[in-house]
Amino acid sequence: MKKEEPRVLSKKFEKHLKKELKILNKISQKILKKEILKKIKTIEDVNERLNALKHSLKSALDLEIYDLQKKIREMKKANKDVFFEEMKLSMIKNKIKLFTATYSKKDFNSAFSLIKELKKEVKDV
Repeated sequence: MKKEEPRVLSKKFEKHLKKELKILNKISQKILKKEILKKIKTIEDVNERLNALKHSLKSALDLEIYDLQKKIREMKKANKDVFFEEMKLSMIKNKIKLFTATYSKKDFNSAFSLIKELKKEVKDV
């Protein structure tokens, strides 16, 4: 059997990965817990670290959505009008889908600002 050699990334591709990792690190500081970030930083391989960061960001955003859905359901049970909150929630879901496709700072900021806005509205009602 042949022994597999480790994959060697081209310098250009590795530079691109590091740039993307830097952007995602800045984004993740807004939403991820410090313990999770510390664990991710211990990963040696850049590609694995990038994938772990992407997965953690997606999971954190999904948890935010779940919490908002739960609060909106409680408001609905209390016979409050939640039409606008539900519309914003569906917008947020679409923004998150866009973010998970592009992982750009602009897409994250638009989704995150809507999440903060909806949290404030749900909290006030």
